[in-house]
Formats: sequence, structure tokens, C-alpha cells
Amino acid sequence: MLRTLCSITALLLGSLIVSFARAQESSAQESSAELIRELSSDRHSKRLAAEKKLWKLGPSIVPELQNVVDQGEPEPALRATKILRYLHWGLTPETPEEIIKLTERFPQLTEDQKKDAYASLVKMREYRLALLLFRSEKDESMKLRTRNSVRGLAILSARRSVLAGKPEEAKKTLQEFQDDPQNRIALAWLARAEGRLDQEIAKVSKKPDREQLDYHLALLRAQGNRQAIAEFAEKNDFTALHASMELLEGRPEQWLRWYSENSSAEHSELVATYQQISEMRSKNPKADVSERLNTLTKAALKGDDNTRRWSAINALNALGEIKSVDKAVKLINPSDIFTLYVSTEKIDEALKALELDPQDPDYHAWLNKAMDQILRGEMDYGMNSIPLVLDFLERRDIMDPIKNVFVPKMLELAEDDSDSFLALVDSCFSPHLDSAQAPESAILVAESFAEENAERWGSMIERAFGLADSPNPGYQKWFDLLSELHPEETKFDVFRRTLQLFRIIPISDQGLEKLEQTLERHFQKAKKEDQEASRRLLLLLATHTQVTRYSAWLEKENHEPDTRELMEQERWEEAAAQWLEHAKTRPDDIEYISWAAACLHKAGKREEAAEQERLMDFLVMGDSNMMFMNSAIYQTLGVHELADQWRIKHLNCSRTDQAWINNVFTLADQFLLEGKYQQAQAYYQAFLLSMISNQNSGYLTLTHRYSN
Repeated sequence: MLRTLCSITALLLGSLIVSFARAQESSAQESSAELIRELSSDRHSKRLAAEKKLWKLGPSIVPELQNVVDQGEPEPALRATKILRYLHWGLTPETPEEIIKLTERFPQLTEDQKKDAYASLVKMREYRLALLLFRSEKDESMKLRTRNSVRGLAILSARRSVLAGKPEEAKKTLQEFQDDPQNRIALAWLARAEGRLDQEIAKVSKKPDREQLDYHLALLRAQGNRQAIAEFAEKNDFTALHASMELLEGRPEQWLRWYSENSSAEHSELVATYQQISEMRSKNPKADVSERLNTLTKAALKGDDNTRRWSAINALNALGEIKSVDKAVKLINPSDIFTLYVSTEKIDEALKALELDPQDPDYHAWLNKAMDQILRGEMDYGMNSIPLVLDFLERRDIMDPIKNVFVPKMLELAEDDSDSFLALVDSCFSPHLDSAQAPESAILVAESFAEENAERWGSMIERAFGLADSPNPGYQKWFDLLSELHPEETKFDVFRRTLQLFRIIPISDQGLEKLEQTLERHFQKAKKEDQEASRRLLLLLATHTQVTRYSAWLEKENHEPDTRELMEQERWEEAAAQWLEHAKTRPDDIEYISWAAACLHKAGKREEAAEQERLMDFLVMGDSNMMFMNSAIYQTLGVHELADQWRIKHLNCSRTDQAWINNVFTLADQFLLEGKYQQAQAYYQAFLLSMISNQNSGYLTLTHRYSN
């Protein structure tokens, strides 16, 4: 009985629910029908209210509005068309008025005004609306001129959908705007993130279509199957891509040939000659290449075009033809040969390059002659070579020529030509290099030049830290602080101490420990009102020296550290949390996700890191620049496995630009250490060939290192 009663009750409830749903549907239909009738009302307020209510109903009302338009009654048709247009643009009653007005006046805007309108929409992250407005453009020439304003916006819109947890919406957006080839590439990477790659590849393979070539290729590149990419590229005449994949698989011949054939006209013959010699020697180390070597040697020794000469010199150097390189470089700048020989510990040859007797080198005479050239305004190569020789002397503790020739001559130069004086001091400190070239020489000059003149010491601080073009008062404040802490010392002593603290010149472990203890006590006693200034000083020191514990010297009760400080203090979880907060406020800067993932790895939070890596897989969407950046981020924080993974993705997917070559070079070193000699040799060959095209001396030492 009870069971029967329950069954009857259930049936009644079901019937009531169905009836209620039908009543609601009927009511909604009556409501929309009534609103549509009110579009024809005699009262303006009713027409306006009906329009807003219909607009609020959203896309579900589109069929009924279309019927109104088709019926052709002027007033309601006009308002229905307006609502349909708004719905098409994705506008709602909550959309800011400025955006609504922009869409209304967009067709009448000039080219520059349309570009400004697109920029405004991008700033407001209204990517889809910008794309729809672009698509609505009737003037094809206008479309052509403004296309760059909307390029890449579909991907930004798709990323926005992914971040909102709507991957299907992202896919729909990319499919809708396939006129941009990059969007089809993004679709391939979305398929990869969703685990649909094999399915998509099988689908496009069954029905080959010229219009789907880039999508098919993107799928293969996202898959990372280099053999499949190479076969596809060869079949479809993508010569450069085929050559690149062959190189990455350890077969460099085709890439070397392609690169030499596509070099710029000014040195293509030289690059081709190098490639031919390299190929001949790889097949037969004893091959007769004398005729081709002669071509390179002549180009290196003669001609008014120094860029061509340096191309030939770099080619000879890469081939290990050092004698020919010596002869050619001496004619242009002997100091480059001096540097090359010193770097390879061929000291006698280095001294001979500067016409010094290896058995009894007269450094006093050489410095005197070089400085006199500068004093007379005969720059020659002195401005470059003098710091190199000073560095050589400092490393061997040969200080007398520096004290008795260089310093007095520099004081003369300061009086006669202050610009040349400061330029030479810059070269000695070389603040933009990894280490100073001749810091002790520069310090001795500073001591004699500045004496107790505060303004001149300020100038020397600028030169030591490279502040001439980018002032930073923090370094001067460090000098002032050390002066306060050591009032008994001269300005010269404080200057030297400042350079020691910042690791520009060496300091003993004992001396550094004593200096650090003094500073730590000072900062821990800092007044609260001085803490922000102290924090900035310590952050500058920690950043410059890469010693993270410096930034922890100060009590930070009232200070919220930024991501850089947190990472320097190895507070990885906090840094990750802050990166993720930044990602929320600036969602288009997706590199924040990788920073967070890398920090989580450092914190040992593998699952949380994997979650962010998964998100990045969705967001990268075939962006090779982002792949390169991801590799750099993980490399910076020492997460080498993931850095390598992104580096390989970048190599598989990027065009062969300089960033691609740099990745090839990085992997060459790695393969060499791992004993993968065939691949290492192939990658080095590609790297050397690309270096030949750089027409300056800066690659001499680098190419020499890998040429044998």
C-alpha cells in the first residue's frame, strides 16, 4: 500500500514539474512576443524599454528578431536589426557605453582612427570585438592596411577563454578566424594539450588539402616527430624546414648547403666557399681544398669592405687556418690577434702581434707610444688595445709600466681631451662585460685624478658601474655609506672598498667577512623610517653580486617583498604565489605561469607545478617566442629538464632565426658533455657557419674554440 502511494506521489510530482516547465516556456514565449509587439508601440518609452529587455534575453531571441527584420515593418525592424548587431558583436546591456558607441561609429572612421580604435579595444581586452569589427570591414584595401592591428588577437581571445575554464570556446574562436595562419597553428597546439594530436593527424592525412597544409604541419611540429616533419617538408617543398630537421637529427649537410645558398649577397660566395671546404673535409680530411682556401685568404687580406674581410677571416678561423687569420687581422687590428693568442696561452705569439720582443718586452715603450697616439688624436687601434695590454700586465702583476707610464699619460689626457679620457676609463672598468678588463689600472688613474674631489669621485663611480647613460644613485649612496662607516679612510680607500664589495676587484675572504659583519650590524640597527632606503641599497647589492643573503639583512616587518626579492631569498612558495597573483592581474603576460611553475619546482611542490605546466601547455598555442622564453625561465632557476624540453619544442617549431641558432649552440655543448659526438659536431658546424656572417672581430675567440 505504502509503495503504491509513493508511486502515485512520484507521478503527481513529475506531472507538476512538467506542467510548471511548460507554463514557464509558454510564459517566456508570451513575454518575448509581447516585447516584440511593444517595438511598434506609439510610446517611445515603451519601444525603448522593450528594446532593452529583448537585448537582455541574449542569443536565444535571435530567431524571433530575425523574423521581425524579415517582415520589414520600419520601426520594429530597425530596432530588431540594432539588437541583432549588438548580439553579433557580443555586446550586452552591461557593456561600457564607450565600447557601444565605438561600434556604432566604426564604419565612418578613417584609417588612423580605426587603428586607434583597435588599440583601444586591445587595451580593454575586447579581442573578439576587434576581430569582428575587422571582419565587417567592406573596403578590402582598408583591411589590408589595418590587418596588423588585429594580428594575433584570436590567440589572445582564445587564451582568455582557457583562463576562464572554457577550452571549447577557445577552440571555437580559433576555428572562426582561420584567415590568420597562426590560428591554425594554435589549434594544433590546443589539440596537443587536449590529447587529440594523433586523431587530428589521422583526420588530415586521409584527405590531403593544400589549404590544410599549415595545420597538418603544425600538428606534426606539435607532436615533435622530426622524421615525420622532415618527410612532410620534403614532400611539400619546404626546403628550409627540411634542412633544419635534418640538422637537428645530426645530418648537417643539407642545412649547411641551404644556409650558404641563402646568405646575403655581400658574403654569400664566402659562406658557400666555407661550406664546400667543410663538406669536403668531412668526407676526406686530406682533400685538396687549397684553391677554395685561397679564395677566402684573398678576401681576408684585400679590399676596402671590412665587413667582407671579417666574413672571410671568421671563415678561415672556423676552418682552423690560424696563420692566415693572423696575417689578415694584423692588417686591420693587431689587438684582436693579441687577445686571441692570450686566450689560448700563446704568449710569445701574442707579444709578437704587438711587435714586442717575447724575450725582453718593453711594456713602458709600448704604452708610451700608444698613449702618445691618443694624445695626438691618432686613435688608430690604441683605444681598444691599451685596456687589453693593461689586463695582461695586471694578471701578471707587472704594475710598474702602469704606474709610471699609463697613469701620468692619462692625467695629461684628462686635461687635453676629457671625452677620450673618460672613454678609456670606461674601457678599463668595462662595466658592461662579465668582468672588468683592467680595473686596477683604472683605480690608480682614479686615485691620481680625483684625489679628494667629491665631484670627480662621483664621475669615477659612474664609470666603474656603467652609469653614464643610465644613472643609478644607489651606487653613489653605497660609496657615501662606506665613507660614513669608515671615516678614517681616504676617498680612494672607500672607492676601492666599494669596488671590492661589489666584486669588481678581488678581496680576501677575511676582508670580505669583516666588511659584511660591519654592514650587517649597521642595517639591523637601521631606524624604521630609513628601512625602505636601506632595503633598496641591499637589493641593489644582492642583485649586482648575486648574493641573495644580503637582501635578508634588514628587518622587513613593514615591507612586502616583490617576486625578485622572494626568489633571491629562495622563498619559492611565496614567490610562486606572487607570480600567480600577477598572472591574474595581467592575464596576457602568460610567462608569469612559467615563473610560478619553476618556483614551485624549486619548492619541491611537483603536483602544483605540474598543474601550472598543464595550463601553459594550453596557453602556448604554438608561440615559438614563448617556448624560447619558457626555456630561459626554467634555465634561470636551474630547472634544467624542463628548460631542455622547451628548448627542443622551440627548435622543432621556430623559424631558423638567431634565437634558433642560439638554441642549437646550447644543445651542441650539452651533447658534447653527454658524449653524443655526431649531433654535437653537426650542431657546432651549423653554429660556426652562422657566425661567419657576423662581420666583426668579436667572434674570433668563439669560433676558434669550436673550429677544431
